[in-house]
Amino acid sequence: MSPLAYSIADTVWMSGLGRTKLFTEITTGRLPAKKFGSRTVVLADDLKAYLDALPRAVRRVDADRKRGGCVMSMQTRIDRKAFNAWASAIGEGVVEVTAQEGRNGGGAQ
Repeated sequence: MSPLAYSIADTVWMSGLGRTKLFTEITTGRLPAKKFGSRTVVLADDLKAYLDALPRAVRRVDADRKRGGCVMSMQTRIDRKAFNAWASAIGEGVVEVTAQEGRNGGGAQ
């Protein structure tokens, strides 16, 4: 059986948020919390709802015009045709493409 509520330490561990960020989210009301005496707890259902409501992460991709390819944020070079096939497969609005000429002397190294 899963716990119904988590301590702050457990919530930090379960969510991956830092303690300060967690208290900021509780203080602003974005993450509901309960008091049990002096102890603050977060209900398991509230933590799941909070995490589910977070926006989807977007992977930034820089266009490398001089080499005819694309450079992903971790500087992995990929073929433009393969990138376009990948971008089409995952759907619209998931990938943000930006052109940055002159970066690192005209392109990724």
